[in-house]
Amino acid sequence: MAGAAGTIAWTPQTVTVGTALVTVILMVLASLTDRLGELVGDAVTVGLEIVPFVAAVAVGGAWSAFAVAAAMTIGNQFQYERNSARFALNLATLVASAAAASAALTVVMRAEPLGSTTWVAAGAAAGFAFHLVNAATLAPAASVDAELPLLATFRAGFVWMTPHALLLGVIGAGMGEAWHELGLAGLLVFGAPGLGMLLAIRHVVRQMRREVETAEATSKELRGLLDRNQDLLARIGTQHLAMIRGLAQAVDAKDPYTAGHTERVAEYAVAIGAALGLAPDELQEIEHGALLHDIGKIGVPDDVLHKPGALASDEWEAMRRHPEIACAILESMDLSPNVLAVVRNHHENLDGTGYPDGLTAAEIPTAALIARVVDAFDAMTSTRPYRSALPVEAALAELRRCSGTQFSPEIVTVLEQLIRQGRIEISDDASGAMVAD
Repeated sequence: MAGAAGTIAWTPQTVTVGTALVTVILMVLASLTDRLGELVGDAVTVGLEIVPFVAAVAVGGAWSAFAVAAAMTIGNQFQYERNSARFALNLATLVASAAAASAALTVVMRAEPLGSTTWVAAGAAAGFAFHLVNAATLAPAASVDAELPLLATFRAGFVWMTPHALLLGVIGAGMGEAWHELGLAGLLVFGAPGLGMLLAIRHVVRQMRREVETAEATSKELRGLLDRNQDLLARIGTQHLAMIRGLAQAVDAKDPYTAGHTERVAEYAVAIGAALGLAPDELQEIEHGALLHDIGKIGVPDDVLHKPGALASDEWEAMRRHPEIACAILESMDLSPNVLAVVRNHHENLDGTGYPDGLTAAEIPTAALIARVVDAFDAMTSTRPYRSALPVEAALAELRRCSGTQFSPEIVTVLEQLIRQGRIEISDDASGAMVAD
């Protein structure tokens, strides 16, 4: 459209039947865009109302846009919780934004810098002005609600939407141009694709919402199943530990001189593992392995276990087989490699002189290295048939003396630190040992 007459027609000063009818249509369109916003969320649809507002300015001027603002605000009151403060804020924001769009469109159209395509620039200017005022007006409330700085809130709501606002403004101005050139039929033809797009989006969104609700219901059901499975696993774990403790007590019952030994070894080993920063799963495996580490003594003859003096070579060979006997007993159980490593390798030495496999330092798992130290320490500080318990200091001195050959120096150091710090308390007879929380 070109010429002064056409330019003036964009901003009529009187209300006609045609402009009133088009204004009503745009009011309905604005309500649809607002309803669509309610369906899919503000982050997706913010700014769609720019189209009917700019079209209203182009068709009837500012009064038409103000009518659209009033209709859209009243519609909000029925869609959302009725709130007078919200009503006033929404109405003021939309009226101010519509006024800015009207001013921008009028200024550009009167200048006519682009001839017959001036409406494109005018629409872009109107869309930008509407978006700028709308974002600036709503930013303070959004800033308070989100507890974010005002400028950051404004930028977040303004910058990303600006290109869309320009395009939406052009679409709105195009509807006005179609009205002026072709009448109501032109506006409907130009606006039908946009309206169809909105309705299609609304259908897709509703379908997506139903699918999301179905997915959420399924997720809730799965969470319930997961909770029940976790409870079941917890009960199984408790029963598993009770069974392990029962096996350990069976060893203690066979050899009263070592009563409580497996429990103390487990407590010391877990304390050292925690100090080394091992994961909770690893600590649990070390505890289970320590409780089971002497289970193979069930297969050692009683006269060997209870002999008050030094063992003969054949008796010593029988005693040295208890790690292998333990693994044979436990092979049908679903135990982790760490548990089995403690059971089999808790008598291995760093220099390769241990048993049953003669492993060297690099081959011995950390869990077994820990068990090696605490097993020897508790044995030294406990009364046995062939000797009395050693004082704690004497046992620590022996561990330090054999560090690097039999025992891991790092683990010996950690054990001593825990004892010095009072995190492991040991009486003169280790049967009174305690691990502090």
